[in-house]
Amino acid sequence: MMKKTMLGSVVLCAATGYAAIGAADTMAREYSLDIPPKPVAAMLQELSVQTGISVALMADDVDHRNVLVGPLKGRYTVDAALSQLLVNSELTFTRVNASMVVVTARNNHGGGGVETSAEAKAKLHQLADTQFMNAAAPTSGTAAQPLVASSAEEGRRTSGGKIMEEVLVTAQKRAERLQDVPVPVTSISTDMLSERGQLRLQDYYNKIPGLNLTLVGDVSSPSIAIRGVTTGGFVNPTVGVVVDDIPFGASTAAGNGNNGLISSDIDPSELSRVEVLRGPQGTLYGASSMGGLLKYVTADPSTERVGGNVQLGTSSVHNGEMGYVARGSINIPLSDTFAIRASGNTRRDAGYIDNIQTGQNDVNRTDSYGGRISALWRPAENFSVKLSALYQNSEREGSSDTHLPPPIGRVAGLKDLEQSALIDSGGYEQEFQAYSAIVTAKLGNAELTSLTGYSTSDLMTAVDLSPSLAAASRARFGVDGIVTHGGGETTKFSQEMRLAMPLTDTIDWLFGAFYTRERYPSQQQILAIDTTNGAVAGTWLVTDLDGAYDEYAAFTDLTFRLTERFDIQVGGRSSHYEYETGSSTSTGPFNQLFGPSATATTPEYKAKDDAFTYLLTPRYRFSDDLMMYARFASGFRPGGPNTNPTALAAGLPRDFGPDSTENYEIGMKGSVFDDLLSFDASVYYIDWKDVQLQLRDPATFSTYTLNAGKAKSQGVELSVDVRPLEGLTVSAWGVYNNAELTEVPTTSDLTARVGDRLPYSPEWSGSISVDQEFALFSDATGFVGTTFGYTGDRKGRFFRGFPQGTFPSYTQLDLRAGATFDTWIVNAYVNNVGDERGVLRSGRDATFSFQYVVTYIQPRTLGINVSKAF
Repeated sequence: MMKKTMLGSVVLCAATGYAAIGAADTMAREYSLDIPPKPVAAMLQELSVQTGISVALMADDVDHRNVLVGPLKGRYTVDAALSQLLVNSELTFTRVNASMVVVTARNNHGGGGVETSAEAKAKLHQLADTQFMNAAAPTSGTAAQPLVASSAEEGRRTSGGKIMEEVLVTAQKRAERLQDVPVPVTSISTDMLSERGQLRLQDYYNKIPGLNLTLVGDVSSPSIAIRGVTTGGFVNPTVGVVVDDIPFGASTAAGNGNNGLISSDIDPSELSRVEVLRGPQGTLYGASSMGGLLKYVTADPSTERVGGNVQLGTSSVHNGEMGYVARGSINIPLSDTFAIRASGNTRRDAGYIDNIQTGQNDVNRTDSYGGRISALWRPAENFSVKLSALYQNSEREGSSDTHLPPPIGRVAGLKDLEQSALIDSGGYEQEFQAYSAIVTAKLGNAELTSLTGYSTSDLMTAVDLSPSLAAASRARFGVDGIVTHGGGETTKFSQEMRLAMPLTDTIDWLFGAFYTRERYPSQQQILAIDTTNGAVAGTWLVTDLDGAYDEYAAFTDLTFRLTERFDIQVGGRSSHYEYETGSSTSTGPFNQLFGPSATATTPEYKAKDDAFTYLLTPRYRFSDDLMMYARFASGFRPGGPNTNPTALAAGLPRDFGPDSTENYEIGMKGSVFDDLLSFDASVYYIDWKDVQLQLRDPATFSTYTLNAGKAKSQGVELSVDVRPLEGLTVSAWGVYNNAELTEVPTTSDLTARVGDRLPYSPEWSGSISVDQEFALFSDATGFVGTTFGYTGDRKGRFFRGFPQGTFPSYTQLDLRAGATFDTWIVNAYVNNVGDERGVLRSGRDATFSFQYVVTYIQPRTLGINVSKAF
């Protein structure tokens, strides 16, 4: 028997549950098909997308890559379509079951037509089981979003041997090949993240073109930006976060936005992949996606078979302790139409900061645990319900700050990775939950989707204010310590309904409606603390605040296929939002430090506004693997209230309005030279108007937000993958981004000038990775790899009275190696080999301007993981 080479992975599609209504009905069903001339692999992928039938492609010596088949248009069964499409090729097909077909070389069966021999079917069933198990390691394959691979993907693998690049993404709320999406998108394999021990966004953000991250505020919460569209922390987010297209986190700074989700990094055991969309996404994703979108895609249950994965790992951090991780997942089909998937994880992110004031070591260790359970019910091919519940809890004892010694700092004798902080300060505890229900129904050629989500996030923090206010605390309460304890709960309900359907043979239409309701009550206490024992000596301030945000939107998207190669996408979204704050009173002598009274009152306030966003994207396909597009898109983020009572008492603005971005972009992506090289390139210009900036009143030192000026972001992004030899993959990307202020009002009290760079975004950044796979012995494969990344210098936030701080540039080298054997994977890694001190945060970006505080990337980390799929 000739040796077979796998030229494609099994396409795991939404139709797997259809077996419940009868194999005969599925085989006999006719589909409305429209398949232009394509190479065989691309044709099969298109056929799978249009029918929902799983397809695998196998061949011996048949050069299918250069063979065009098609076109085919009309109503056909799957068998009839394949018979006509493959009639003049050297390929034939075998039906494994009602929802799976395998295409093979014709000489494997000695003739054409549907092969039905028991021996052939047994082998193909074995192939199907193997492919399902591989797709499920460590997360099960998703029936709704098939994993598509062509022959070129033999070289496109992560260190664990899993396909990483040629996948379907849902950036435009429909399944498309990554290289076909006219949006700059990066898809991150969560298998890769778990294997390399990079579990938090701050561990891998610099592996993603255009994505920037800093830690802001006195509790070091992450603030993310894309393409430099940010003015710093403490304002409404510019990047949206969604889980399975359901928005996650608050839309405003009052609800903490994505700045307050300290531990929002969902464990890889819950995910299929992470997608990052660059540029405004306001048409499909609404408010607060004016810079881009971070999209978590969870793993779906499958009705195919029982399967899962277990992983154990340990790690050690320079100057720190040992960390650990244990995670597992299991998929259980309870019938041909119903399946559940459950996963759980527990881990310790090792601490490495020592507190010399308290004598505690490794105070920034973080313990987290969580899990997810989901259920998929598909009683018929044209109807499905997916339910999901996610829980995660994280707790950190102290901060990750390093305090610098004199002359910059205030405490002598401090060494690298040390701090001098009050006991029980700098830590946090966060618990978040997310529930969703996704219902999909096919009504003829139309598909109706309902997405319902509800999430909660509870956050408690403790911040040491003693460095700035020790003298005041000593004078008032006779102790040097002062700590603010903050807490709040953000709840969010959202509902989206959308309908996708063809209007004609050449026009596709999507229409939808969206609603969200957010609530975020919060509390704050500022306490005087005895630094010797942590006892409370008095109360400086007690404040309760309540707020809410509502948004209503309708959106539409039309795609006009003018020719087989040229199409134009047009979209629009009309949004109406309302926000409110309840009346609140803050009481305590802390107010007297900045105002005349110990009591400050904020009256109730309500406001509303409207926004319209648009999209225009012409796209031209030179071939199935090469296309060029232009993108004209806009985005917005809502305005909000100013809630500082001292600022309001001084007559400063009661609220601020929305701001918006307009994006002009040209891009090209695809693969050439028989898949030897693939690339994604784009050139863009973003015009940012009515920029929201946080200011400080010089008379009262109170902060408030104002629409102040304009900005721009322009740049070039290029990503390249090269596979010059079998098993060898070289991946590289580079970004030039020039993001700066273009207009600053003369009335502004901000220390900023035209031409000043926007915060936290480097002008130059890039990364190069080299991965090599090689055979060890029978059924075993080894792999080695390295990644070298460069992050250029960045500027800090704009602030009155201080020039922008500078975060120095840094490089980071990561190494990895391991082996796969059968269903086992063993891998070791060293991250940050050079033990670099890349800066994520400086004290000038904190509320009380602790200039001697700095937060670094994680020091050199060594780890090993062992995983087993079943």
